[in-house]
Amino acid sequence: MTEIKKNRLFSNTDLRKLILPLVLEQALAIAVGMADTMMISSVGEGQYPVYLLWI
Repeated sequence: MTEIKKNRLFSNTDLRKLILPLVLEQALAIAVGMADTMMISSVGEGQYPVYLLWI
């Protein structure tokens, strides 16, 4: 069989080089989202315990 050359926008090596930065970017986005969630969730905690609010 003869090998058919396909016209591709990116080669396989180019795509492999792009995978690591993409994974790193997603990991950083997840880390920032988790930190944001933890900061916002601590805002709702008041100085007083919850059981004193029901009195």
